[in-house]
Amino acid sequence: MTKQSLSDEINKYMMKEHLNINPDEGTKTSNVSAEFVEAPYVSLYSKVYERYYKTIVAGQAAHCFSMSTASNLLLGHGEVSALDSSVELHRMYGVPFIPGTAIKGVAAHYARTVIGSAFPSLLPGGADDVVLFGTPDRAGAITFHDALITPDTIVMRSPLSKTVVSSLKLDVLTPHHQAYNSMTIQQVKQPSSDERSKMPASSLRDTTNNGSKQDLPAPRDDDSPIPVHFFAVQGEFKFMVTCSGEQMQVAQHWLQLAQEIVVGALHHSGIGAKRNAGYGRMKLI
Repeated sequence: MTKQSLSDEINKYMMKEHLNINPDEGTKTSNVSAEFVEAPYVSLYSKVYERYYKTIVAGQAAHCFSMSTASNLLLGHGEVSALDSSVELHRMYGVPFIPGTAIKGVAAHYARTVIGSAFPSLLPGGADDVVLFGTPDRAGAITFHDALITPDTIVMRSPLSKTVVSSLKLDVLTPHHQAYNSMTIQQVKQPSSDERSKMPASSLRDTTNNGSKQDLPAPRDDDSPIPVHFFAVQGEFKFMVTCSGEQMQVAQHWLQLAQEIVVGALHHSGIGAKRNAGYGRMKLI
């Protein structure tokens, strides 16, 4: 068996066992790669999407709700990337998603700093805070799951570009004062009077290689802009919170509270990078 044929057999097994797709049904070729390209990517992701939520919901109390982006969303913006900036994509299917840890972090911060002033039980260590978010020594009763982008948001532009999605948008940042913004603390910091008294006379002036005084750059209106392009995300995401260790009626109360906090946090505070600049806002649909 050649390396290619072994790879084909493995792909067939994975598609049949984990995606409920029979690669040999209704086709005349044994080339799995060709069959995979011919199969609509949206249909494949739809099966994964449905299976993900059905598997989680089975046997436990859960709340599902959908939210769409009201402004561009920056996910994984600070991660290592071949580009100037990164974007969070599912490692298997190449589509944007919001990690559950990020959702829980934003919700906890919003509950403790915004709602907590009116409801002390949501302050750190409060009764509701412990149940929803837990403590360093105890897990909370609510689990915040990854939010997957809905299949309707994904559009195939070419049969050969399976990971191209319509939810990725090209955004741009144009810093105008690169020299000023790249100054270091050592360049700006002035020595104290005690430090100056101990310094030799030759070191009291900032000098360049030719001995002339070094001028610190100032932000000027005639500085040239430097466009920096990066990927942002737009689309609809399905959120899910589940509750364990509680009776169904009690669990529904905590799930409704968790949903309201998540919706409020994403609507007012946003999620992801550059939230102070208006990015990451979402609305309930």
